[in-house]
Amino acid sequence: MSEAKNFYVCAICGNQVEMLEDGGGELICCGEPMTLKSKSCETAQTPEHDLKISKIPGGIRVQVGQNGHPMKPEHYIQWIECWVKDHVFRKHLKPKEEPVAEFMVDEILKEGEKPLVRMFCNIHGMRYCTDCEKGCEVACAGAETCASA
Repeated sequence: MSEAKNFYVCAICGNQVEMLEDGGGELICCGEPMTLKSKSCETAQTPEHDLKISKIPGGIRVQVGQNGHPMKPEHYIQWIECWVKDHVFRKHLKPKEEPVAEFMVDEILKEGEKPLVRMFCNIHGMRYCTDCEKGCEVACAGAETCASA
């Protein structure tokens, strides 16, 4: 059974699927069950994949990598995503673009709510904001970074 908002990848062809509504079936691609990426991938637990979250007027700014992340055709951040309750914001990136996204979330954040942030590297896989996995206090407090792998 699949769960809403979970992210799946085909280990054979690389297809990516985000579950919007759970119909109860198993996701199959290339004849094999797709792999659930519910946590940060072990290979994405490096400083180049850290998520630096900072407060900006109206929302948050997310930068991938302590000193940036490679953005070459063979190795780049494919997207950065932010969830606030039932709202999902995603910025798709291309090689040579800066691995940064800004999400204007202040108007929908209610008292006590925290955003969840994650990104996907085409080589190393998923990385969640480590503090977000625990319930992020950092982004809304305007701290410097939200990464301590």
